Amino acid sequence: MYNLPFRTFKISNNKDNLINLCDLDNIIILSFNGLNINFDNNYLNIDNNFILNNSKHSLNQINFKLLFISPNPYGKFNDFINKLNINLDNKSYPFLLFYSFWINEKTKLEYYCEVIIKSIIKTELNNNNDLEVDFILEQLTNWKKEEDKLFEIKPNKTSGKIYNEHNNKYYFKLNRIKYANQYNEKTKISNNSYLASDTLITINGPTKDPYLKLENINGKVISELKINAEINENEKIIIDSRLKTQSIIKVDLKTEKSYNIYQYQDFKYTNFIQIPPGNYHILYSSNLSKDKQVGNINIKKFEEYILI
Repeated sequence: MYNLPFRTFKISNNKDNLINLCDLDNIIILSFNGLNINFDNNYLNIDNNFILNNSKHSLNQINFKLLFISPNPYGKFNDFINKLNINLDNKSYPFLLFYSFWINEKTKLEYYCEVIIKSIIKTELNNNNDLEVDFILEQLTNWKKEEDKLFEIKPNKTSGKIYNEHNNKYYFKLNRIKYANQYNEKTKISNNSYLASDTLITINGPTKDPYLKLENINGKVISELKINAEINENEKIIIDSRLKTQSIIKVDLKTEKSYNIYQYQDFKYTNFIQIPPGNYHILYSSNLSKDKQVGNINIKKFEEYILI
C-alpha cells in the first residue's frame, strides 16, 4: 500500500496550478517526512554545566519520495515539472503546500504552508517501469488553517432603538434609556491555535462607516477597525491583515475593478485585526440609514500551527 487514502498532499504555484501528489493514476507518495519542528539552541557553558541561552525555530525541510507510474512515467514527470513552472534561479514566488486528512468519516482538516523547492532528484526506472523521484521542500512559514465566519446584519425597522438589559456591554446612554445602535451585531469567534491569527475581512455593501471591534469575553477591547467610507449594494470592502498582503481595497462587483482605499481607514484604530488565542466577541456597526438593509460580513481567520 503506497498511500493512506485519508491523507493527501497538493502543491500550487503562482499561476494557481494545483498538483495532487496523491493522484493514484499518475503520482503516488511512497514516503514522506519532515512534519516536525526543529530548534537551533544556544547554550552557556559554566564549568561544564550547560544553560540554555536562547532558542530559535529553525528552517524545516519536508521530504517526499514520489513514484510516477507507468505507462509513460517520464511523460508524467515532465508534465509535473511543467505544471510547477519552476523559475530556475529559485528567487521567485514560494509555492503553497496543502496537507489534508480525515479525522473521521465527516470531518476533514486542511492546512497549508509556504515552501521553496530545494531539490528534485530523479532516479532510473525501477523493475515495474515506474520512476522514483526525491522531491525536497524547505518550509518558509508555519502551517495555517483557514476558517470562515459569516454573519448577517439585522437592522431594526421601527424606532431605531433596540432595548437591552442593563448588563449588556454594547449600549450607550441617552436620557437614562440604554439602547444599542440599531445595526450593532455581535458574534462569537475563537482562535484554537497558540499564535495570533491574521484575518481577511469582507464587508459587503450597502454600508457606511463600517466599524468592527474585537473584545475578549470580559469586554476588554483587543483591537478595532473603522473605514470612513460609504459603499453601495454592488460593492464590498476587503481588509487583509496578513503581513505580506496587508491592504484595504474596495471592489466594484459590476466592473470587477478594485480600488485602494487605504487612506480611508480611521487611523485612531489598529484596523488590521489579529485574533489572539482564545475566545472572543466581534461587534459590528454601520451608520447606514435605518431604512436600508446592511450587507453581511465575512471574516476569514488564518490559524497558525508549528506542529500538525
